[in-house]
Amino acid sequence: MRTAHLLPLLLIAVAATGCGSSSGSAMPLPADASLASGGPIDVCQYLTRPDAEAMLGVPTGPGKLKHVLDTDSTCDYVPDPATVLGTRLALTVYTGDFVGQTLDDLKKGYKDMVPVDGLGIQAMRTADGAVFASQNDKRACMLIMSVKKPADPDAFAKQVGAVCRKALAG
Repeated sequence: MRTAHLLPLLLIAVAATGCGSSSGSAMPLPADASLASGGPIDVCQYLTRPDAEAMLGVPTGPGKLKHVLDTDSTCDYVPDPATVLGTRLALTVYTGDFVGQTLDDLKKGYKDMVPVDGLGIQAMRTADGAVFASQNDKRACMLIMSVKKPADPDAFAKQVGAVCRKALAG
């Protein structure tokens, strides 16, 4: 099914926004989590704590690495101390089949997705900027900001675009 890979992304988004729970990495990371492996990767190397704090505008705890399947990895940050329940920032990188269809699939789920130009990668964001997605032929990258919304969606898209460019390059 063409949208079969969207389910793991949505499951990750639900878990990352606090509607699910995870005690951390469900699967061990391989010794070489390279682009060619297609398995779990440490996406916290792409979205660092300083990045998350700059995006959220508040101090955060350390990033929590999570895996729902071996084809996706999420790094989740929450404010520290938790100022508003549910506020978080989660970056997911997907490496599975149909990765090149991620933007098309997300447009079906988020009707207000608009293209983001000038990043050097295929990218889209929601009108409020709280959801950002990009892709190449090997990986897809999605960032979700929960509860809080970016003050300037275009500037935020550039910040996230820089993170996703690194994640897509591997």
